Amino acid sequence: MKKENTYRLIKGSRQRDFIGSMSSLWLADDHLLLVRNSGWKESYRKFYFADIQGLIIAKTKQRRNQTILLLFFTLFFLGMAALAGKIGGMILGSITVLILLVLSINWFKGETCRTQIVTAVQSISLPCNRFPVAKRLKETLTTSITKVQGSFDAEHSEKLITTLQKISEEKKATASSSRKGDSQEQQFTLFFDKRAHILTYILFLILAGISAVSLGGREQLLYTTESILFGLTLITIIVALYRQSRSKITGILSSLTWISSIILVIGIVLNFGLIAVAMQQTNDIPAMLNNEYKLWMMLGQVQPEDSLYLRVLLISRASCFTLLGILGLLFTRKANNTKADA
Repeated sequence: MKKENTYRLIKGSRQRDFIGSMSSLWLADDHLLLVRNSGWKESYRKFYFADIQGLIIAKTKQRRNQTILLLFFTLFFLGMAALAGKIGGMILGSITVLILLVLSINWFKGETCRTQIVTAVQSISLPCNRFPVAKRLKETLTTSITKVQGSFDAEHSEKLITTLQKISEEKKATASSSRKGDSQEQQFTLFFDKRAHILTYILFLILAGISAVSLGGREQLLYTTESILFGLTLITIIVALYRQSRSKITGILSSLTWISSIILVIGIVLNFGLIAVAMQQTNDIPAMLNNEYKLWMMLGQVQPEDSLYLRVLLISRASCFTLLGILGLLFTRKANNTKADA
């Protein structure tokens, strides 16, 4: 009678991405099981201890980049809370505390890394993006594989990963005329999901269009739509930065996304300059500053013909956001879109 496998979850290996897909690692008596769950679809991949040739663990700078980004947004929302009234200050202060909580959890989870398992025919990315988890997996696999193979050495080298990736790219170049070998030739390039980048740069173009239209005259509805789109673009660009850090996309697109995030935040901050313009157009400054609704209404009523600051701001935004949107869509389209486990 065939013995059924008993699976044990590798602690910390359960990983969920932004779209809800989940990956996890399970240890059996004779193999490691990789489970990927995306909606209604679930896939399995087994790595038998007798076939595993190496485990590659390389530390990354993802935690550092995430910390810098979260600190930046913490300071941003903290400054907004200081400028807002009582109700707005409480809401923005709560957002700041939430970001600090996320930052603390992210930091104490440990250094980030990339983990690859190598057999004779494939190299597959594993859901071990934190070094403590990867170290735990290494210790567990080393013990299990040694019992089968007699000896096993897990690698820990960024240089080795780079070398293997160059070999993979060379194979891809030599076989560009054939699609049949893509699943093996591209196995070491991490998957780059373009959707967040595409949506971000489309929103930049929409914001550019709104800024151009606003030069002819602003309305409260137009200002409200613009504010909502600014917030939505801020969310999508955070997702884009997260996804490109996981896929290790480098070059112009990576730099452009970081530059776009900085310019977007600068654009949001410069919008607060309209408060000074609105203060010049009202006699009840204390009421405006203490009532978020009145402040919101006053900011939406500032017209380009009445403010040189607003005209310069709208022209700068329209031109800058148009350039970023076009370049972003162009370079996103050219970016590689390959899967490590294709």
